[in-house]
Amino acid sequence: MKTKHFIRRYLTASLLLLFLLTGCGNTADKPPASEIVGNEKSSGKDMEPTATPEPAETPEPTEEVHIEEEFDPLPPGQKYGKISVSRDRKTIYVHGWVDPYDLSDRRTKKAEKIVFCEDAGILAEECDFDGSIDASYASYLNSAPLVKEVVVEKGNPFLYAKDSMLIKRKGADQYTDGDQLIFCVPRKKGAVRVPESVECIGRCAFIGCSGITSVRFPASSALYAGCFADMKSCKSIQVDKKSNKDTLLYTKDGVLYNREFLEYSRVVAYPAGKTDRVYKAPENTWEISPCAFLGADHLREVYLPSRLKKIYEYTFSDCKNLRKVVVKNKKKISFVDGMAFFNCPNLKEHVKD
Repeated sequence: MKTKHFIRRYLTASLLLLFLLTGCGNTADKPPASEIVGNEKSSGKDMEPTATPEPAETPEPTEEVHIEEEFDPLPPGQKYGKISVSRDRKTIYVHGWVDPYDLSDRRTKKAEKIVFCEDAGILAEECDFDGSIDASYASYLNSAPLVKEVVVEKGNPFLYAKDSMLIKRKGADQYTDGDQLIFCVPRKKGAVRVPESVECIGRCAFIGCSGITSVRFPASSALYAGCFADMKSCKSIQVDKKSNKDTLLYTKDGVLYNREFLEYSRVVAYPAGKTDRVYKAPENTWEISPCAFLGADHLREVYLPSRLKKIYEYTFSDCKNLRKVVVKNKKKISFVDGMAFFNCPNLKEHVKD
């Protein structure tokens, strides 16, 4: 009995000695509290007083925080500019960065040429980036209707001209992600082919170009509203699919459409010079873009399908001979802008806002 008791005490002492020698009871080897999962309320009893755990790194936010920046059309380091006119009133000169609607005024009615100097640039418009701001739909050279040539001085890093079109270079400002076509001169005639370098055709870029008979543009180009509006001689607006075979844009009988959601389409632009008196939209049409039919004087009747949901601003404006716009099911239309039928003097039947 005494032998068993002695052996038990001997084993207990041996295990205690082994425990102390291996250091299992040394709290200095414990990981810091910051590395212990769930140890947010440590009492500090198990930590040495001199040990100071390193602060954990601040984790990256899991969601992107959007900070709305104030719209500033002027690029850093550039200056606001102005236009001037030669003594004979034939040439417009642009110095510095100007609003596109400042390119013409009461002095420019006889001008035939516009020159962008080496420091010239075109300011971005806030309405192109903020849907809450109303857009203006008019030619930038409305007060210079005789301009037939545009020149950009050598060395200008922001702009270039090609085939009577002014183009803003990619990266000219923080809002220009690709080459953007600003405008085509009012006196341009015949067929026009937009350069393949153009990735965006700006708002009202060709509006009022009454001598253009057709337009072909790269399928990869983004289109702003009204870019092909009110071209009195234009009979066809074609998509060049060489640049992008997978584009949703397509042309049928000269009219430009956008295939949306595969089964629906949008009427993007109806060439104002098209001589048809009656137009019937495809059955899958659900929207009509702003200014889509603007200035189409030959149209008498327009028939729209029951799937139609929206008609935007100035869609049928200035259609002088338009008499009726018929929709199969008027109750299904959720939105008709109040200016959709502006200046249509002969219109007797249409969808009201």
